[in-house]
Amino acid sequence: MTTAVTGRNHRAGALFAVWGILLQLGMVAGLAVTIFAMIQAFSHMASQPGTSPDSMASTISLGLYATAAGLVLALIGAVFLFIALIGMKYHEAWFRSAMWVISILWLFSFPVGTILGVVVIIYLVKNRSENTGFSTTGSCAHSKGSASSRA
Repeated sequence: MTTAVTGRNHRAGALFAVWGILLQLGMVAGLAVTIFAMIQAFSHMASQPGTSPDSMASTISLGLYATAAGLVLALIGAVFLFIALIGMKYHEAWFRSAMWVISILWLFSFPVGTILGVVVIIYLVKNRSENTGFSTTGSCAHSKGSASSRA
């Protein structure tokens, strides 16, 4: 029973890790839409010299809404990443590498991202020797019923 619960916890940690990383892309998507909306607004203003600022406001506000939505998605992704890393102790090699990259990128998002980045880097350094005990197939290597322990 412990192996089944541990395996389920491992799969849930993997899901949180994958969704957290995917949701981190929300910030990039929001920024891309904002840049596109700003280019569109200013190109419209350049093509029509008598354009009032009010006509640009709707295009610019669309870009700002996209940025806000991207930040919300990225925040939810950060929560998922923390649940996977710290709450569920999901420490697979690919995820630890991804967390190193993400935490270094977070350092540039002053002030909240910097704090998150430093916290994750400290956690990764302190727990660098931890292993989940799972093989690449997802089965528990330390299980009493495994073939290696019976031999």
